[in-house]
Amino acid sequence: MIRVKLFCGIVLALLSCSGPENHIAAVEEISLDNEMLSAWKFAPEIFPARYSILIIAYEDKAFAAAWQQFAYKIAERGNIVFLVNEREQHQNPNVFSPVVEYARRQFPSSGIALMGTAELAASAIYAAAEDSAISAVIALSPFGNNKQSEMKALVKRLNGRPLLIIASNEDPVVPKNTIVDIFAAAGELKKLVWLDSNKRGSELLTTHLEPVIRRVTLLHIDKFISKKI
Repeated sequence: MIRVKLFCGIVLALLSCSGPENHIAAVEEISLDNEMLSAWKFAPEIFPARYSILIIAYEDKAFAAAWQQFAYKIAERGNIVFLVNEREQHQNPNVFSPVVEYARRQFPSSGIALMGTAELAASAIYAAAEDSAISAVIALSPFGNNKQSEMKALVKRLNGRPLLIIASNEDPVVPKNTIVDIFAAAGELKKLVWLDSNKRGSELLTTHLEPVIRRVTLLHIDKFISKKI
C-alpha cells in the first residue's frame, strides 16, 4: 500500500517553489507501508514536448537536503524525479521496485532511468537487470563493498542498455582499475565520467562538482530516456 500526501514546505525550506525554466507543480511524499522506504516526487507544472522519469536512491540521510536540491533542479528541466531515502534495508536489491511500480501506474508510457550511489548503484543495476523495461542506469561512486565478479555479471545483464558511471579518480573505497574493469563488461551504450576528487557518493553533491554531476545526468536522460508526449 502506498500513501501519498502533498507537501511543499519543510522539505523545500531551502528551495523556491518555482524555477527559472519550469514551475514545480507539486512535491509529494510517498510512504510505502510494506517497505522501510520513503520517497519524494518532484514534477513540473507544464510538461515539455519531451520528458523523463528519474528514480534516485541515496545512501545517507545526512545529505537529504543536497539530494532534494539536485532533484529539484532536474525537475526544473521538465523531468519527473522520484527521490528515495533508504532507511533500514541497506543494500536491499529491491529498493527501487516499489517506486518503479508507482511511477508506472502514474506514467505508464514513460521511460524510466534509475540512479543510485555507492552500494545503491549496484541495487540500480540489479533492478534494471531484473526489469527489461528500465531504460537506463546512472551509477554515482558505484559498487562499494560489492564483489567485482558479481558486478561484471550484472552489467552484462543490462543487455546493452545505457549505463553512465560517475566516479572519483581518487575514490577512497573502490580502486580506479576496479571501476574500469566493471565498465568494460557493459554494453556499447556506456559512458564513464571521472571526477577530480577523493570524495564519493552523496558527499560529492556538496562540492563544486555538483553542476558537473547534474549536467552529465541530464545529458544521459535527455539522450536515452526522454519520451515524446
